[in-house]
Amino acid sequence: MVSTPADLDRFLRALLDGEFLPPQQVRDLLTLPRDAAGQLVPSLTPGDCQFGPDKGRACYSAGLMAIPLQDGTVVWGKTGHDLGYSDGFFATPDLSRRLIYSSGSTGSTGSTGSTGGTPAPALRLAMTVFGPFAR
Repeated sequence: MVSTPADLDRFLRALLDGEFLPPQQVRDLLTLPRDAAGQLVPSLTPGDCQFGPDKGRACYSAGLMAIPLQDGTVVWGKTGHDLGYSDGFFATPDLSRRLIYSSGSTGSTGSTGSTGGTPAPALRLAMTVFGPFAR
């Protein structure tokens, strides 16, 4: 898919505002998988989901990534990258804070320069916009 940052912003707003999905599916999109005891399930990808008090536990819902911030806010987003491009968006569920980016990259597909599947520049941008991630 080829899109612009403006396209991604419109998509993100429509997604979280419930224009694409019924309310229950939006709630599911903003819910991380938990075990029978109510604990986040372990991440299946080594080195992924390394933010917040639940490092190494699920940070992906049915389609979005959750990043907890130090103030307790959870930012939800999605990134994508391919040879020469890196794109993504992050937002608070109420859309009061949003980050949409698109940039050229020099790495090959899958080369992220981070501890997991999210490109390091995307994480630095998100921290700049939203504040420090929870440790």
